[in-house]
Amino acid sequence: MQTYSMKRLKIVYIIDSFGRGGRERQLQYIIQNIYMMHDIHIWILADAIGYDLPLGRDRIHVITNQDSKKVRTIVQVVKEISLIRPDVVYYWDIISGIYASVYKASFGGPIINGSIRFGGSLKKSMINKAIRGFLYRYSDAIVANSRAGLRVEGLDKCPKSTILYNGIEFDKFDSCQSNIRIELGIPSEAIVIVMVANFTSPKDHRTLLTAALEVCLSHNKTVFLLIGEGPLKSDISDAMDKRLKNHVFFLGRRLDIENILSGSDIGVLLNNTNGHAEGLSNAIMEYMAAGLPVIATNAGGNPELIEDGTTGFLVNGFDATQLARKLKILILDPDMRLRMGKMGRMKIVVTFSMNNLIERHMQVLTKFSSKSRSIKNAQFFS
Repeated sequence: MQTYSMKRLKIVYIIDSFGRGGRERQLQYIIQNIYMMHDIHIWILADAIGYDLPLGRDRIHVITNQDSKKVRTIVQVVKEISLIRPDVVYYWDIISGIYASVYKASFGGPIINGSIRFGGSLKKSMINKAIRGFLYRYSDAIVANSRAGLRVEGLDKCPKSTILYNGIEFDKFDSCQSNIRIELGIPSEAIVIVMVANFTSPKDHRTLLTAALEVCLSHNKTVFLLIGEGPLKSDISDAMDKRLKNHVFFLGRRLDIENILSGSDIGVLLNNTNGHAEGLSNAIMEYMAAGLPVIATNAGGNPELIEDGTTGFLVNGFDATQLARKLKILILDPDMRLRMGKMGRMKIVVTFSMNNLIERHMQVLTKFSSKSRSIKNAQFFS
């Protein structure tokens, strides 16, 4: 195991949920790689946990949803954090930022804002904007997972801002022997196109299915695998053209993503750009780690991953015709698929490895925890 910091740190992470999602998976990766070298506590402000953490029960503190926004809960949690006397508190969202800010105001420790994990303008209320603005000013550092995220918040020139790209464990794709085609009865000569994304408003499955019909009418041996769950899944599957019945598989939540991607030919990720865009997509990174060419919406942090025409294609939002045209290009050109896949894999290995993520993460934590700060004898809790 690599040593990412010579100094043993006391680190507190606060996050509003730990269900199955991209940021939660990144935090799991981080903790898995550093917990042997640093003293880590995590406060989770919801009682749904989708990932295992290699920490003892005394270091995983779970607050139920209904209690997380109560003043007495914030007070109690801040008191508990103060007993640990962490070197640094790192938070991942707005509600966690309130906890961290109360802690800083009361006990003076450094706090890091890691909440910018989007790459497009969000529809925010005035209160939301005000709280975000306060948290940006009050935090000692602001960490985003894409340039686009800093740019959209007007923080790309801010000296407190830094980019910490997501990391991916690409080695797990190397030894994977996929059986997904056998499981689903997909012929070996079929072209398999996959999209890993929950059926929620930020994603755009409808455009994919519109393009899928055009593609399948001209290329009959094409299959689409849709991985994910979500509130819009039933509506989208019910509205699908019946001619796609034998071409589209709704596979729901899967834990064998490596198996599915290793048996696929093309990865797709489409965003609903009306008020949302990816920061840095874990799904795209996994496609590239698996050696797949990628087609994605030209928005948010996607251009920071995909080099248009080199590792895949960027398409305009909601443009099913353009998407179908790019899919057909890749379907008809196996050499291009292979070449783009290799280039994408190389980019992941060089720039987006897990080692890079952990190294940069620890650099940020060490930099801000090393500041000399006196702990106040606050009367807030007396």
